[in-house]
Amino acid sequence: MPFPVDISWVKATEAKLGTSFPLGFVARMIKSNGGDVEADGDVWELYPFLDKSDRTRLKRTCNDIVLETGKARAWPGFPADGVAIAGNGTADRLILLEDPTTPGKLQARVFVWDHETSEAAPVADDFVDLRSPTLQRSNGKSGERRRRTSGCTMRPGNVGMTSGEDPAGVAASHRPRIEPCCSDGNGRVDA
Repeated sequence: MPFPVDISWVKATEAKLGTSFPLGFVARMIKSNGGDVEADGDVWELYPFLDKSDRTRLKRTCNDIVLETGKARAWPGFPADGVAIAGNGTADRLILLEDPTTPGKLQARVFVWDHETSEAAPVADDFVDLRSPTLQRSNGKSGERRRRTSGCTMRPGNVGMTSGEDPAGVAASHRPRIEPCCSDGNGRVDA
């Protein structure tokens, strides 16, 4: 369960990124620094603001917005001015982009950045329009959440195993194999 966060940690993140966040996003995150939202038919885990006020908060917020934005910016096609605010369990991200009319400020509009196409599509005019997910079990009762699972197996550093043996006689189960970016689950890459 996310903790509230002091505005000083928001300001520290803004200083590191060189931008300011929209007020609706800040107001929500101050109340609950993390959690989940629904957008584009999916459940997204919000990245928190790094909170170093005590060990527990530090452990719960170490996957912060600055860290996750840095990782996302390493991906080909991620917008240079994009700030990653959430992930969905694949390489896609909910992002905020710089306001074209106010440099140094992120716009309120929320976008989904698709790692397969490198396109950012708007999903909400303001972060406050996103809702917490309705939790439902497969039997229709409240409980565990459902996440969309795309066919993409791409993860930085994703390693699987090959089959058969190599010429040196080393069993394939002991050889690493790098998964293709977007596999159909049978090792074929999506076109």
